[in-house]
Amino acid sequence: MQRDFTCRYPVQNQLRTYLVDSQMYDDLLIVWSVAGLAPFPDPVIFAAKKGLSAQQMRVQEEIHRTAMTLNRNCGAVCPAWLSANAQEADVCAALRSLGYDEIVSGWYRKAFPSRDVIENVARKVFSVTEAVTAREFRFSLMKHLARRSFPAPPTPVVAQVGARLDFITFTNGLLRRTSPLNPEEELQGSERVLFRYLEAYGPIVNYQEMFEHMRDEGFSNITLAVRLKQSPVIRKVKYGLYALVGTDYTASDIADAEMRVSSVASHTALRYRDGTAILSLNAGAWLVCGGAVNASSLAAFAGDWTTLDETRVRVRGQSMWGLDAIFDRLNVRIGDRISIVFSPKQRKVSGRRAESDE
Repeated sequence: MQRDFTCRYPVQNQLRTYLVDSQMYDDLLIVWSVAGLAPFPDPVIFAAKKGLSAQQMRVQEEIHRTAMTLNRNCGAVCPAWLSANAQEADVCAALRSLGYDEIVSGWYRKAFPSRDVIENVARKVFSVTEAVTAREFRFSLMKHLARRSFPAPPTPVVAQVGARLDFITFTNGLLRRTSPLNPEEELQGSERVLFRYLEAYGPIVNYQEMFEHMRDEGFSNITLAVRLKQSPVIRKVKYGLYALVGTDYTASDIADAEMRVSSVASHTALRYRDGTAILSLNAGAWLVCGGAVNASSLAAFAGDWTTLDETRVRVRGQSMWGLDAIFDRLNVRIGDRISIVFSPKQRKVSGRRAESDE
């Protein structure tokens, strides 16, 4: 039976069938143009040509930028990340129409022509170790993504994406590299400096050792803290102790690293001079590495203070912190005698090397 394509009824009821063939679609446009008819608005026709409903087309327009950003920065996306209001089926249809493949149930990914975040992390991790569990690899990704507060997909998703890389295999929950990678090429800047130190002096090193090494290399305490928190190749073994990802170690290695932490008697002394209070003490690891001091005499100075450059310093109970900038500039080493000067009227605090009588 010959159909009249200028009539609204058959178009409404068989629109998707007609649009399967692109030539049929082009013919329809010609007929509708000549006849001066518009059976559907252009967006509806465009959506139908892509195999979507009008609602799914609206969802696609809503999510495509967010999906692109999360896919690039997280390695995969799921409907819950993209829309709080749309039906999951509509979001999934929209993702498929945008070229995303479902790699694990409910999780989608669109491959990039260049390296994406999961490959970048994988190249770092597998440049320093031969194999890691899927869960460990996801933790590396989480540390890396913490720089910009992006979420990480679940372990099965990360594992499947990693397994698609040409230098990794995935069997029995273990991701393993199939070809060597050079950490001198994959790691940069302070991260590479830390890798060299951990490789040379590991398997486990303590924070104090890394702090002193990084300072000698020209890096600040803040840089070290950021790297330890965000680098995918460094793991915190326990408080103040670190190792490279994938490193094997023993209880003896932990004990050895703990024993290398320097212990210094503070020998605090509090004096008052010219309207100021001067707290003198021997610099310990807490002060040198973290800008913090613990002393019973601090209780008299509770509250907030500021340095001469308006950095906030806090005193709570017997603890004081926020002194990093002051003593970084003085290049203070563990065991050095230093003085913290309080000016109560101005609520100012400063630091210097102790004088001979302090």
